[in-house]
Amino acid sequence: MRTGVLKLNNKALLTVDEVADFLRVAPNTVYRWLRSGKIKGTKIGKEWRISQSVVDEFAGLNTTGGRGPSLQQLLDANLTAPEHILVMQSNREDVFVLQADFLKVGLEAGHPLFVGAWWQSIADLRTHFAAAGLPVEQLEESGRLVFEDLGAAYQLRGVAGVIEIWQAQTKRVTAGHVLWGTGSHCLSDWTSSYQALIHFEHQLHRAFETLPVIALCPCVLDHVNQSNFELLMRLVSHHSSALFNANESPILLKAVN
Repeated sequence: MRTGVLKLNNKALLTVDEVADFLRVAPNTVYRWLRSGKIKGTKIGKEWRISQSVVDEFAGLNTTGGRGPSLQQLLDANLTAPEHILVMQSNREDVFVLQADFLKVGLEAGHPLFVGAWWQSIADLRTHFAAAGLPVEQLEESGRLVFEDLGAAYQLRGVAGVIEIWQAQTKRVTAGHVLWGTGSHCLSDWTSSYQALIHFEHQLHRAFETLPVIALCPCVLDHVNQSNFELLMRLVSHHSSALFNANESPILLKAVN
C-alpha cells in the first residue's frame, strides 16, 4: 500500500504523459479529461500542465494512505465497445449501488442507458436508482433510460428473446456513443441448471461482440461452494472483462485474445 502523497519526479507541475503514466491511462484520455474539465490543468504555451495535488486528488490519494482509481475513472479510461463485464457480488443491495454508479458514468458521457431486470423488479430498480441521485423519471421521459424485463423475455423466448431486446436497444445509439447497459443475475436462480446459464452467457457474449455496447453484468453469489466457484470460473471465459472489489477500490481484469 502506498503511504504519503505520491510525487512524480518531484515536480509540482506534470506533463500529460507523466499523468497518463501515473494513472495508467492513454495520454489521449488525459487530454479528453482536461478538455471536459474532469481534471484541472493549466496551459503553458501550447502544452498542458497538471499540478501534483490535482493528480493526487483525482487518483484518490491522501496523506494517510492510498487507494486505486474510482469506478468512474476506471470505466472511463479502460472501456471500449463492445465490452461484456462480469462482476461478482455477495450482497444484493451492493448490486443496486454498483449499477447506479455504472449508469452515472454512462450518463455523464452522454450514452443511452439500458437496464434489464432479472431478479430485481423494475419498480425496485427505479426506486434505488432515484435514491442514488439518478433523475430516473426525467431520463425515462426523454428516452435516455429504458428498462426491460429480461427475465420475462427469457421465459418466453429463451436467450434469443433477450438478445433481440439488446439488439433493439442499440438502435438508440448515435454517432460517437454506445449503449450503456446492465442486467444482474442471481446465481441461486440457476441452481437447477448451471449449464443453461453457461449457454446463455456464451450466446449473449457472441451477440455482444457485434454490438456497440458496454454491458455490466453483476452476478449475485448467495453462497460460495466448490460447484458454483467452478461455475464462476467458467462464466469469466464468456465475458471480455471481470470487475473485482467493485464497491471499494475496483480492479478491472480484461481478457487477452
